Amino acid sequence: MRVFNVPVTATPTRLDTLIGAENPRCTSILMQAPAANANIVYFGSYDTQLFELRIEANATIPHQNARDIYIVGTAPDRITVMLA
Repeated sequence: MRVFNVPVTATPTRLDTLIGAENPRCTSILMQAPAANANIVYFGSYDTQLFELRIEANATIPHQNARDIYIVGTAPDRITVMLA
């Protein structure tokens, strides 16, 4: 499992860009928003409705490529991302 602590901005950004992974392939993507976050983070495919990742919440995406997932926040924050 690879773990990354990534910045989140108000501009939708591809997950593989945020984590800087040379090989963004995986079997699932896990995300966690720390209690220190002050804002909601959104994630999902660029062409679909985004899902919310609330403060102190976890999300698991059964997805195989970090290039297909976008992350955006309502303000600058950080999240922990794990590629399994």
